[in-house]
Amino acid sequence: MSTFLVALASSLTIMAADSPQYGQLKGRILDNEKNPLPGAVVIIDGNKLSAVTDLDGFFSFANLSSGNHNLKVTYIGFLPVSKTIVVSEKSTVDDIVMSDTSRELNEVVVTGVFSGQQRAINAQKNNINITNVVSADQIGKFPDSNIGDALKRISGINVQYDQGEARFGQVRGTPAEFSSVTINGSRLPSAEGDIRNVQLDLIPSDMIQTIEVSKTLMPDQDGDAIGGSINLVTKNSPHRFTVGAVAGTGYNWISRKAQMNFGLTLGNRFFNDRFGVMLAASYNNAPVGSYNTEFIWEKDDDGKIYVNDYQIRQYYVTRERQSYSLSLDWKFNDFNKVWFKGIFNNRNDWENRYRTTLKDITSEGKADVRVQTKGGSGDERNARLERQRTMDFTLGGENRLGILGMDWKLGYARAMEKRPNERYIDYRLKSQRFSFDLTNPREPFATPDEGYTMTLNDDFSLKELTQQQEDIVEQDFKAALDFKARLSERSKIKFGCKFVNKTKDKEIDYYEYTPLDKKAFNADALAHTTDQSTDRFMPSSKYQAGTFIDKKFLGSLNLDDSNLFER
Repeated sequence: MSTFLVALASSLTIMAADSPQYGQLKGRILDNEKNPLPGAVVIIDGNKLSAVTDLDGFFSFANLSSGNHNLKVTYIGFLPVSKTIVVSEKSTVDDIVMSDTSRELNEVVVTGVFSGQQRAINAQKNNINITNVVSADQIGKFPDSNIGDALKRISGINVQYDQGEARFGQVRGTPAEFSSVTINGSRLPSAEGDIRNVQLDLIPSDMIQTIEVSKTLMPDQDGDAIGGSINLVTKNSPHRFTVGAVAGTGYNWISRKAQMNFGLTLGNRFFNDRFGVMLAASYNNAPVGSYNTEFIWEKDDDGKIYVNDYQIRQYYVTRERQSYSLSLDWKFNDFNKVWFKGIFNNRNDWENRYRTTLKDITSEGKADVRVQTKGGSGDERNARLERQRTMDFTLGGENRLGILGMDWKLGYARAMEKRPNERYIDYRLKSQRFSFDLTNPREPFATPDEGYTMTLNDDFSLKELTQQQEDIVEQDFKAALDFKARLSERSKIKFGCKFVNKTKDKEIDYYEYTPLDKKAFNADALAHTTDQSTDRFMPSSKYQAGTFIDKKFLGSLNLDDSNLFER
């Protein structure tokens, strides 16, 4: 087999040497401000051959006959360009600059806001499969803090929410796990423990240059996405000096705190445009919260409908996002270059939850009352900390070997989730009687009968005191090699291979603690309570979360002290 390959390579070399009548051509399409135009259609000799420019505005042709050819470029929103070119063994075309059609009007027209989306529409039009492409400037028109919120504005995309932010994306109505999320074409691992869904709220919207949603897959895409594929393209190396900044703020009605958002992008080219650099950073801090009620309905043996589970919940959450990306490329010549792209995302999610539950309600209105505080240790701001991180680093190249084009990529991706010292303290009062107002089935309301209560007091006893540690890590090592060649004026071939080594580890440590002196502990705990009643409870002002063990008391407990607790 090795002898055959050597002989084949030799024959190709001899044929190329004996056939100087064929050559290669490469060029770049720009607008008047020297920005690349991806998705432009380049036609040779009146539809004899055609190509579409890539994200950097480059196009190429192989195996063109030497001599003069007519080249025509078309792009939505720009005037067509035609010129005569001369093709030799390896030739390049000077940058072709296209003029915006709006320049023919005798008035001032502002087009910068939509120029990126104009490029996205051209790329979408010229893709073979069914895709939606959205650019950064289109994303920036809306106050979307993460990429999941930006995705929900694309037709055929649905999202699942967590605390008011889009977390998982669903394509064409399929479950989120049926779709894949990629960064620059490489699959992004998931930090979730039992599912393969990728957390889209990890990635700030201002870190992405283009969103590409493929609703049907091509043979050169991973075949593990029944629903579709969401490809996030990070910011590419620029073709000239580029600087951009964004800042924003807001106010949350529940937390009564201000939100902050900052972003910075900086890039340039050096060494006679051979070396390109693009740096981007983003920071977001959002103190938010939510109120909600949850009810479960049952039917008894006589067919009577009643509420079996009744919950009032109050959440306070602070979400902090940090993201950094780097893009580098080095051009050896017009036909060969190497590039590197890396992105790192970190999200810290501090959450406190106060929950009052009427549990196991009977049809006669008898129930147990449960009052629970969710928090963490003092090192985690006395709140449950969920720290999720994703990173993707890829080294790749684009090369031309005679009539054969070669693309290669080597990559490493990692996703992790840590939940240190997640704590719950739960107090219970058994067998309380309630009357239920079921006038509005969507808002059943429970009132304690005379002599009964659902407010935390000395009659309650400790039900649970728990702490949990969680550590999840998923890693991918990836390598891909693709070849492409034009067989004739009307046909071309593309083939390649890909290797992925994936590992995923999940470790959970769960402990339940019992105070050695229960009486003294209960007295101390009930002396440290917080009233979470508010006139702003959104489902209805008639609901109140009530009184709970204070999060600072829960966070201050030394659960590792064997003189105080056993587990």
